[in-house]
Amino acid sequence: MFFGWRYTTAILVYLLVLAITSISSFNYGRSSGVSQHASCYSPQTCQSPSAYSMYDTVLVFGDSITQYGNNPERGGYVTRLANLFQRHLDVLNRGFSTLNSSSAVVLAKDVLPITQPPQDQAYPTFSKPKNHGNISSMWPARDRIFPTRSKGAMQLFILFFGTNDAQVPSQKESTPIGKYHANMHTIIDMLQNPQSSYFSPTTRILIITPPPVGERLIRAKILKKNQPDPFSNKRTAKYAEVAKQVAREARVPFVDLYTEIESRIARENVVSKYDGYENYLYDGVHLGYNGNTLLPPPEHTEFLGKRATDVTSNVYHYNMYDTIVVFGDSITQLGSDPGNNGYVARLSHVYQRQMDVINRGFAGYNTSSARQVAPSVFPQRSTSNDKALRQFQSRLMKRASSLWGSKTDTFPKSSITMQLLILFFGANDATIPSDRHSNPLEDYIKDLKYMISLIQDSDSANYSPDTRILMITPPPVGDKMVQALAEYRGIPVSKYKNRTQQYAEAAIEIAKGAGLEYIDLFSELEKAVAKYQNSTGNASKYDGYDHYLIDGVHLNSNGNQVLFDLISQTINSTWPELTPTNITYPYTMDVIPKVHLFDFSP
Repeated sequence: MFFGWRYTTAILVYLLVLAITSISSFNYGRSSGVSQHASCYSPQTCQSPSAYSMYDTVLVFGDSITQYGNNPERGGYVTRLANLFQRHLDVLNRGFSTLNSSSAVVLAKDVLPITQPPQDQAYPTFSKPKNHGNISSMWPARDRIFPTRSKGAMQLFILFFGTNDAQVPSQKESTPIGKYHANMHTIIDMLQNPQSSYFSPTTRILIITPPPVGERLIRAKILKKNQPDPFSNKRTAKYAEVAKQVAREARVPFVDLYTEIESRIARENVVSKYDGYENYLYDGVHLGYNGNTLLPPPEHTEFLGKRATDVTSNVYHYNMYDTIVVFGDSITQLGSDPGNNGYVARLSHVYQRQMDVINRGFAGYNTSSARQVAPSVFPQRSTSNDKALRQFQSRLMKRASSLWGSKTDTFPKSSITMQLLILFFGANDATIPSDRHSNPLEDYIKDLKYMISLIQDSDSANYSPDTRILMITPPPVGDKMVQALAEYRGIPVSKYKNRTQQYAEAAIEIAKGAGLEYIDLFSELEKAVAKYQNSTGNASKYDGYDHYLIDGVHLNSNGNQVLFDLISQTINSTWPELTPTNITYPYTMDVIPKVHLFDFSP
């Protein structure tokens, strides 16, 4: 049966509008298994911002090996990348348990950022990237923290599939090897094809082969009694070869993780009931600590340096989960270090596939410098990009309306909400007045109130009534540790516990006055130190502070554990809807909320 051209054209236009709407509109009511805070999932009343300033990105797309790559306890390779590029590139973990390459092709349309040319060009055509010269021409000056010319470009895309595809044919995740080959090319082509909505010519692509599988280890750690073996190491080896073949055909680099682990096991010649695979795979499939340290090898990250080297004129529109933004000083910046049990790394792990945890820690910052960048750190509720795309949608809908004679101007809406903002300043402010980081107590109070007002004031561009704010006081100073370090360096002491306590008490009073939740980290660590000293008979020459602090100021692994536990307890008791176990996410295909637009303009 054939339809008239008007009807056919109307249908095509309508489908185009739906596609664009699904990636660009706001305030969409996302389903969840729990009651949500306030009205931030209500299509009618959510007023939260949805435009984030971002660094350029590293996007990691894979299966459960990547999903678990956020686990700092196993040296997760994704969280190690996030720590490596802290304050330079945002690392987005898009790992999905049970995903194979066929499912990845479908989900890639949500995972990959849609590229849009500068606003002086018509949407959605594409432009060739401009050459802006050397790196100094693109990187922000000291008074700016985010690049203004690269506009959140995806600098590196890591593609890591094959383990589930290589399962034996009786398993539902199994993919024929020819189909796996085609799927991998399809995803790469989305970035390399100039006609693609995801075309990103300056993005580096890195393929990682599936690792080997330890069949005996799988039998012991994963499978139930009499359950058939879903994995075959010989079969996995064939898929690893295809992954390398795809990389060569697409002319992109690859990491042969399969051969690397197999060769190491052969060299080590370990005699064990698990054939040595337990040294690299904790359950026969997923990477253990030693396996994670192999990814990615230095040669594939050092070429990025710690600054982007290419600049594109395109604007990138990223899919994001709702977010937790952690805003602080060097204690927070170092919080992404998995080797130190960093509290931000721990948060990223427990919220994987539920919320994006964004680390905005800046070493050396006090609240005076933080207030200058806060409007860029906090998401903004409206952007010129939103307006431009709405106008484009409107034109399409008017055309559709003229074709089928009906009014269709109501769109589903979507918003990415900053569910939680953690403010953690004071350690630098509390230095003695002669120190360059010092900030008078009265200014510290004003600065914190100002940053809170950005979120709470309805006239603010960062107004976000649905965002919860958690204040954390600076931790105590280990005076003897600071003294010893200052003597070793030959510099004067600039931090003292008694002075820091004044700032901690001020932070608490500000939180109470603004109706915020707070964590008195100063007092909590003081209690922990006293308890530790009592348990050890005052054995520590640093009065027990060395059990929780690296240098008398920054948190060590134990200190990070205390802080992470306090944050978790606060969320569980005050905002149970944000407890990770209470946030449900759909299975594979629907895992990512609807995309919204970002504004990376100065």
